[in-house]
Amino acid sequence: MGKGRTESVVAVWCLLWVAARGAPDTRVVSYHCEGWTQADSDYESAVDRVVRKLVMLTGDNGNDYLTYETVGKSTCFGHAFCEASLSATECTSCLQAARNVQLVRCGFPVRAVMILRSCFLKFQEVIF
Repeated sequence: MGKGRTESVVAVWCLLWVAARGAPDTRVVSYHCEGWTQADSDYESAVDRVVRKLVMLTGDNGNDYLTYETVGKSTCFGHAFCEASLSATECTSCLQAARNVQLVRCGFPVRAVMILRSCFLKFQEVIF
């Protein structure tokens, strides 16, 4: 087999592997938002920090991650989970989609749960 043909076979195999594996399913199953924070409040900052950590760190922590942030006297607790079959990058992608659901449909609520087919993200002001 020539060099060009070998590269073509490898490229096709890679495409088939990616297609078979698939990307995360980011279709929204449901979401719930409750309570509203004041703009530029300490709690809004805590929510933002928690959600950013969940999006960036869940995939690198076994696709299941709990965290919290305290800003001033306000604390926000968060939890995110991705399907075990997702890679860290795919998990991050799914949770970014969940964050977009939060921002578009909820803004910065006190409590929220975004459930997508391949992941979920939730946060609230009390520990789980």
